Amino acid sequence: MGCSYCASALLQGPFRRRQQETVMAETAFLAGKYGVEDFAFYDDALLYDPDDRLFPLLDAFIHLPNPIRLHAPNGLHLRYLNNCLALKMKTAGFTTLRFGYESGAALHAGDTSGKGSREEARTGIACLFNAGFKGSGIGIYVMAGLPNQLPGQVLEEIDFLLSLGVKPKPVWFSPVPGTRLFDHYAHKFPHLKTDPLWHNDVFFITQLPGWSWDAVEKVRERAMG
Repeated sequence: MGCSYCASALLQGPFRRRQQETVMAETAFLAGKYGVEDFAFYDDALLYDPDDRLFPLLDAFIHLPNPIRLHAPNGLHLRYLNNCLALKMKTAGFTTLRFGYESGAALHAGDTSGKGSREEARTGIACLFNAGFKGSGIGIYVMAGLPNQLPGQVLEEIDFLLSLGVKPKPVWFSPVPGTRLFDHYAHKFPHLKTDPLWHNDVFFITQLPGWSWDAVEKVRERAMG
């Protein structure tokens, strides 16, 4: 994945894997000694290669003496979901699920690294419902502010997700220095290089063609269903 707006490569080092035994020991200690019931994963690639990474961990969680709740707030990938994985996640205790759909439009596939098509979203969400998850616990991030993206296109994405019974979560693009999309927009808006206000997500999107405060509010209202 190499999304044009993502600053992960600038802020973090290379990908590293922690030993499953270490993660389990920490979880068991916190749950058993201190009664911690909620644990959150911030790895947005958590569902990648689940046979080798996630399944063994979920099996261990299932057999903990004290039940726990699991949360994934950072935008997992819908394309990796299947019925087996969704059911295992439900059994292990996942409660809060957030997915980084961003946009299903082919126009924006280059910026989002083709993170998820509409068909992949439809299939993945169906797997979650088959496993027993409720739509109220499934949030899908939709990005607003991609190049040449108009409010009507964002509203259309929101309507599509609402039709699937899940909760759209609008995300206003914020240009981060050093990313490809920052360079794209800095060419059009030189103030990005000198004025920190232009890095504010809601301010920035209102400067884009077709966008306004009213358009932002309309997107927010539509996402609330």
